[in-house]
Amino acid sequence: MKTSGVITAVHRDSKRKQVYLIDLDNEFAFEVHEEVFIKYHLMKGTEVDSNFFAEVLRADQENRAYLAAINYLSYRPRSSREVERYLMGKEFSLELAERIVEKCTREGYVNDELFAKKWVEERLRLKPRGAYMLKMELKQKELPQV
Repeated sequence: MKTSGVITAVHRDSKRKQVYLIDLDNEFAFEVHEEVFIKYHLMKGTEVDSNFFAEVLRADQENRAYLAAINYLSYRPRSSREVERYLMGKEFSLELAERIVEKCTREGYVNDELFAKKWVEERLRLKPRGAYMLKMELKQKELPQV
């Protein structure tokens, strides 16, 4: 795989509309999400060295992990540990998963305390359990106890 050269062509993926395919010196080199494409100004004629290439790929990997986390959170609220496990199951590194969970927490998409409170409320409403059982279930979910 080529890691340096001049961008000679940029193509939008026909099936994944937000993905761009980048050619270096008339040879396919890599693909990036639209946000990374714009952030790094990956236009035809741009000179790419190996350091810049590595930075773009790292940013694209982080963007992919973030989008995966947001998609996972779109179905229902999740704990930070659930999101972290999900990302690691998608073969993202632990370090990256932790960074993404932290970012989602800052942005308000993940809130363990609120999740635990809502979970207990729903659990009591749908399948009542004693306090001890609720604490055990929260412990299994690695959530703070309410």
